[in-house]
This record gives sequence, C-alpha cells and structure tokens, in this order.
Amino acid sequence: MSEIEFILIKLLICLIAICTAFLVSFFMVTFWYFHGKRYYLHLKHNLFRNKKQHRDFLEQAMQYYAKYLNIGPVYVYLCVDFDFWDYSRAGWVRPANHPAREAYDIYISDEGSTEQMLNWLAHEMIHIHQFNRKDLVQKVVDGRLRNFWKGKDMTDIPYHDRPWEKEAFGKSQKLANKFTVWYNDKIKEYREQKVT
Repeated sequence: MSEIEFILIKLLICLIAICTAFLVSFFMVTFWYFHGKRYYLHLKHNLFRNKKQHRDFLEQAMQYYAKYLNIGPVYVYLCVDFDFWDYSRAGWVRPANHPAREAYDIYISDEGSTEQMLNWLAHEMIHIHQFNRKDLVQKVVDGRLRNFWKGKDMTDIPYHDRPWEKEAFGKSQKLANKFTVWYNDKIKEYREQKVT
C-alpha cells in the first residue's frame, strides 16, 4: 500500500467518524424534540434529603417559567452549587454551545431559602427569554464580551441600571409567586384525588 493510499484511508475513517458523530447528535436532539423534552436539568449538589423531590421541584419551576414566558424549545443546564464563584451575585446565565439548538447554562447559589432559589431561577429564565426574543445579545468585540440591548451596546452601564436587569428584577418575584400558587394548587388537587 502506497503512502497516498494510506493517507486517503485515514481521511476516509476520520470523515466517517465525523459524520457518525453528527448523525448521532442530530438524532438524539430530534428524539428529544419530538418526545416533548424541552429542558435538561443538572443539579450538582443535593439540597434536600430527597434529591428526586428537589430535582422535580426545580424542573417543574423551570418548565413553568419557560411556558409562562413562551420560551421556545431550548436546552438548559441548571447547576445549583455552593461553590459559587461570584459571591456578588446569586445566579447568572450564559448562552452555551449546542450543535443543533439554542442552549443556555444557568448557575444559581444554594446559599438561600427555597423561595429565594425560585426567585433566582425565575430571574435567570427571564434573561433566557430576553436572549430568545433577541432583545439581549452577547458578542465578543475586540476580544471583550459585550452586552447589546435592542442593538445598542450597554456593557458599561452600571449593573442595576441595565434594562435587561431592570426587567428581570421587576418580573422575577411575581413569576416565582405565580409558580408557588400553581404548585400548591397542584399538590392540593393531588391530595384531594388521593382521599376520594
């Protein structure tokens, strides 16, 4: 076998591997989409004794927020972490890389009550809604991440004066309260059905 044939065979094997990886990724995403799974939830630490209960509670909150805000199919990675790297904030969100759909990473601190965590999650989901509707866009300009609000660079505006933060702070508590009422009604309905 000549050296050229050997190189061509190696290239063919690499091409097959790349195509296979792409197809597997595509079909996994398609499978998720057509089976109604719109969100992926990861909890890094166990905050309650019953991890499944905690996971289900936050997943229901995230799905309620997404439905209420009319956020389209997205891939969301939620990390609840006591090793929070930025102690000046209770949470943050950033667009994430995903091969076939809009994706986001949300990090929230576990240094708060359940009510605070619901509020922090609502705040970050409102930011996803802002990204989703293209009002908030992040771009790297001259090697620096910049925040654009409705096409205008507003990176250097103080944190609490940023319009996307004003919107999120203005709506997050109301959204968390709506979820709490919905969740309590659901629990009450479940208990009444169980009794009868």
